[in-house]
Amino acid sequence: MAPTTIVVFVSFILATPIGMIIGMSITESDESILVLPIIQALSGGTFVYLACCDLLIHEFHHNKGQSKTLAAMKMGMMCFGAAIVITLIGVAPAHEH
Repeated sequence: MAPTTIVVFVSFILATPIGMIIGMSITESDESILVLPIIQALSGGTFVYLACCDLLIHEFHHNKGQSKTLAAMKMGMMCFGAAIVITLIGVAPAHEH
């Protein structure tokens, strides 16, 4: 194996435990009022980026054999799924600790 492969592999393995240690140390301090929302925004942004920039591009890329009806159905189902999520967020009770 190449040395760069080993470094990337070890970094990937250690990312979760190191992230847990950093997160636990940040949340135990008294100055962490905005830290948790910032971390949650970054992780949520990662999922939004993956959905919008990686997955949807491949799904809506027009292939030569794809009909306009299929493309319209894909768009409709995506909007339907987004409407369900928005409705659930609006209906859900406030979450407090």
